[in-house]
Amino acid sequence: MLRIVRSRKRPLLHLMRCWHLVAPHLVEAACHKETHVSRKAVSFIHDILTEVLTVWSEPSHFHFNEALFRPFERIMQLELCDEDVQDQVVTSIGELVEVCSTRIQSGWRPLFSALETVRSSSSKSEVKEYLVGEYLMGKCQAPVFDVFEAFLNTDNIQVFANAATSYIICLMKFVKGLGEADCKDIGDCTSGYPSTDLCLPALDYLRKCSQLLAKIYKMPLKPIFLSGKFANVPQRGQEQSASSEDGIECVLSEFDDDTGLINVWILLLEELTTAISNCPRQHQPPTLDLLFELLRDITKTPGPGFGIYAVVHLLLPTMSLWLHRSHGDHSYWDGASANFKHAIGLSCELVVEHIQSFIHSDVGYENMINTMLKDLFKLLVACVAETTETISRVGCSCIRYVLVTAGPVFTEEMWRLACCALEDAFSTTLEPVKNLLGYFHSGSENLSGDACEMKMAAPSISPSAEAEYWRIRAMAQQVFMLDTQCSPKTPNNKEGFEHAQSCLLIIELPPDKKSNGHSQKSIPFRTIVVSLLSHQVLLQNLYDILLEEFVKGPSHTEEKVVHQLPETKLTGFLRYISMQNLAVIFDLLLDSYRTAREFDTRTGLKCLLKKVSGIGGAANLYRQSAMSFNIYFHALICAIVTNQENITAEQVKKILFEEDERSTDSSQQCSSEDEDIFEETAQVSPPRGKEKRQWRARLPSLSVQPVSNADWAWLIKRLHKLCMELCNNYIQMHLDLENSADELPAFRGDPVLILPAFQSEISTPSTGALSGKNTPSEDDRSQIRDSLTENFTPKGSTDILL
Repeated sequence: MLRIVRSRKRPLLHLMRCWHLVAPHLVEAACHKETHVSRKAVSFIHDILTEVLTVWSEPSHFHFNEALFRPFERIMQLELCDEDVQDQVVTSIGELVEVCSTRIQSGWRPLFSALETVRSSSSKSEVKEYLVGEYLMGKCQAPVFDVFEAFLNTDNIQVFANAATSYIICLMKFVKGLGEADCKDIGDCTSGYPSTDLCLPALDYLRKCSQLLAKIYKMPLKPIFLSGKFANVPQRGQEQSASSEDGIECVLSEFDDDTGLINVWILLLEELTTAISNCPRQHQPPTLDLLFELLRDITKTPGPGFGIYAVVHLLLPTMSLWLHRSHGDHSYWDGASANFKHAIGLSCELVVEHIQSFIHSDVGYENMINTMLKDLFKLLVACVAETTETISRVGCSCIRYVLVTAGPVFTEEMWRLACCALEDAFSTTLEPVKNLLGYFHSGSENLSGDACEMKMAAPSISPSAEAEYWRIRAMAQQVFMLDTQCSPKTPNNKEGFEHAQSCLLIIELPPDKKSNGHSQKSIPFRTIVVSLLSHQVLLQNLYDILLEEFVKGPSHTEEKVVHQLPETKLTGFLRYISMQNLAVIFDLLLDSYRTAREFDTRTGLKCLLKKVSGIGGAANLYRQSAMSFNIYFHALICAIVTNQENITAEQVKKILFEEDERSTDSSQQCSSEDEDIFEETAQVSPPRGKEKRQWRARLPSLSVQPVSNADWAWLIKRLHKLCMELCNNYIQMHLDLENSADELPAFRGDPVLILPAFQSEISTPSTGALSGKNTPSEDDRSQIRDSLTENFTPKGSTDILL
């Protein structure tokens, strides 16, 4: 074979035919069980390739060198030879690249395919020399990366185009880890080999590849990326028709010129987005940094449309898959939550940047941005729905970050999407407690339920159960008790310990209510606590959005400016939100209040949750009801001031007079749901002669809807009905107290505060030291505190039951 190669008289066709016959035998010999036979076969292949590359130059449009390097690819992929032979193959490839890198031409593709199968040594004591480097120390990189350096330095741009796909896939092998096949699909492994010295240079070469693609894209005459033409471009599947209307599917046709370059670029981004959840955890932070660096760069070249396309089709779907990877296993997030929070924070930051940069673009990206924002909110609501506290809270914090940061530039449609997301988040967090409310009647003291039979199932105690119990108990205290009711943060008793650790509430349905043959349904206690805790964070978010700039007083340096400019109008997000969207938010607050008050009328359910959680008193949602009412009442007033700063008493009287005439003339019927959300308020207290109530005023629904976005009179109507209902309930409360004075001794229940004014903890969530910007992540506002201002404190008593 060497004589044929060295004979210049023979045509290249003879050499190709001979190699086609000889190569399979050499591959078979290289996989021989005898080491000396396999080593000799690899040496023969190395000598033949060296001779061919030295003597022959591959003609244009011929891919003989690809067939020449194919035996190396076959040997590595078959994995029938031992590690020593594989090391010999890699060493031979390195020597060939060092000597004949400019003559390899089409041989780069099988060469990279061979390197793709490289594995780290199974023995930690044995170190492969070509994988050894001190990249982190700034000295040198592993010798295997000299192959990639030589490929990037080739002068023939068509050679790069032909092998770009194989180059990317091979480098991603080093990013995802060597020898991590068993655990790389769950992102739950840590490499025993110091593989960051392999990951970081691999990421660096992927960055150089993206930069080279950007340079090629600007060329007037681009090479043809043959491998890119056959790459699968991510599609949205079922949402393809909808996204086509939004212009997402038209992005590729706008930027792609049928050279295959865009497909290769998409492949690079897709491999990186997949790797952020699949690679070992120590590789995830640098991989995330590179991914978001490239996602920002592609908005410049090829353009903003391509950047939005990458976010919608690559980034957000990958984050959604990562979120659902736990499959309900809370232990998965013990190690994965930090990097996930980093990734979700960077995603929100990137989407906000795109919105702020391109919403007013002349090209018209509004529909594409709406699709991107809708998918982001869908992801964040899914985070809120997680039963793991850290993931649920980071979803709430990211929703706040997006609204507070990008809200001022939101369009009407974007605010509608935001309100829909808030509606879904509120519904998700209230769903567990609403399910429980359906099985307990108002005023019932039955712990087993009225419409079902309630049972408890507690797991066996494990070494980690005690720490988990204290965490769940701390969350339960924050949700079901006021600050004055909570026990010390380090309690010394273990009452309820056998129940609270991941306790299940098993609901036995009666025979007439069984559906589809299912007689049981279970509600984990952890789910109830985490969802209600996240609901409190959502309420705090609404406070920050609606009221923060109204409640926050001017600083000492601003007082003079305020006095000098008495006409200055308070600014806040209320001026950006339309009336119809604001009505949706107000209805969410009413629903939150209604749910909390309905919970507080079910004594049996309150005692059941006390027994499960081990807290010091009966469970209550006084904190939630106070927060929702406070935000709703203040937001109504601020919305009126924002929309009609110079409103007069005559205007208010006219609106209320017209409303009164309209309600008098028409035979109005109140819905059972909205007729009186305060109806059960007095039942929170013990039954102090409630059968003797002699006075009760009925009011129509509190949920008044605006006629149009220009209508502001509905705010006056809502505020009037709310104040009237509040007065009616105070009158009813005092009548109850008078009627029960002679029958029962005074009962002092848990103190409930009316109209608390709590301060917002102003902080932009961050990912924690991995991003230099104010990137959203888990908000550490672990305690949402309620404090009563003097203006709303009834004199002479602080123990008031609604």
